[in-house]
Amino acid sequence: MSNIETHAQNGSSAISIKQLAPLEMHDEVLDVETLSAKQRDLLRFKLHLLKQIKDRGHDRISVAVYEEAVSGIDGKRPDISTVRRWWKAWRNADFSVWALLPRQTGRPRRMALVPAVRAIVEKVILDLYLNRQRLPAARVYEALSKKLEENIDCAPPGEELKAPSRATFYRVIQSLDPYRVVSARYGRREADRRFKHVQKGTVACYPLHIVEIDHTVADVILTLPDGTPLGRPNLTVAIDRYSRAVVGFHLSFDPPGWVSRASWS
Repeated sequence: MSNIETHAQNGSSAISIKQLAPLEMHDEVLDVETLSAKQRDLLRFKLHLLKQIKDRGHDRISVAVYEEAVSGIDGKRPDISTVRRWWKAWRNADFSVWALLPRQTGRPRRMALVPAVRAIVEKVILDLYLNRQRLPAARVYEALSKKLEENIDCAPPGEELKAPSRATFYRVIQSLDPYRVVSARYGRREADRRFKHVQKGTVACYPLHIVEIDHTVADVILTLPDGTPLGRPNLTVAIDRYSRAVVGFHLSFDPPGWVSRASWS
């Protein structure tokens, strides 16, 4: 690796890093000449950062994982929400480099596919990409090109079975539903783990069916008549989930516990 320093502009924050691997070292083929110098630098930066996280076996970006990944960055670092957004896009696209390209100008242009070609593209994706073999998109594209060559004489009148560009094929892959892709390639349990973080809670069917209790320290300091401070009391509130009405409360200097829960006013 060359000892270089790259600078990429992400919004208004400049970020830089040394010892970056060239783009050609990664698995997918990318015509970097179609990108500006700034886009190439930013893409190289993203790949370097995210590949560190992936190679260390991390699946989620906690604060500790983030701090470890950005520890070698010179200058201003991307914030954790930005890194999480990059990671989510890259992972959901099955770690395709195209998921990290800027939306405005770096992504491949949309190319309309004739119906016969689109049908073959969809079948090849279904047979070779959406299964547990987990073939990389580059190999599936090669299989698609071969399939189109074999069927070139079977083209409908007025249509040409010309292979779409690699960029267009990757765009089709990226347009697939992420849940469907992960479910087909890694199993439904893994898809649920990645995407179904928020489950539906228990439903209250009538008033007082479910009463929720919450505790908080009141934002007020109570005093004696002579001004002697007593401290901040604890407020316990009981809320009916069905109607969202407050059905009781307890104010005390006692810490939250069974006494406050059983002492609704």
